Amino acid sequence: MNPRIHLLQEYFTQNELSVDNYIFSSLMDLGDLFEKLISNGIIKEGQSFVDLGSGDGRVVALANLLGFNASGIELNDQLYKHSIKLLSSLKEKKIIGNFSIQKADFTQVELEYDIVFNFLTLPDEIKVKKGSLLLLYSLFPYEFDSSGFEEIVQFGNLRVLKRIV
Repeated sequence: MNPRIHLLQEYFTQNELSVDNYIFSSLMDLGDLFEKLISNGIIKEGQSFVDLGSGDGRVVALANLLGFNASGIELNDQLYKHSIKLLSSLKEKKIIGNFSIQKADFTQVELEYDIVFNFLTLPDEIKVKKGSLLLLYSLFPYEFDSSGFEEIVQFGNLRVLKRIV
């Protein structure tokens, strides 16, 4: 595994914000899973990537570190501001490159990205473009209406689906 992923995990753990009902994802687990997807040719460096409900920006930082054009969408004002601060600091230290975080409700945004990441929930209202890959990461299995998607692969708690309609 890329040793800089461990540094990112430490950085975000040290700068974690306490927010009610918010669970932060593990960059160590996701780093392993993303690297498997890359090595299997499922996702590729340079693709556009968005994290829905991006929280403190940790998955945006990870995707950026792995070579994706990474963005996040976060509705919570406190998390949005905190993520800008943390990601700007990482960029200033040249750990990550350019990023973008949008303050919005992701169910109201047209998602024109190659890769769409979501941790824990998938509202049926999200608007994913045809051909996009949807990466669903969860701590527990859950079902949703997956019509219009083709299941590509599952590694542990990460399901990869492709929008076909």
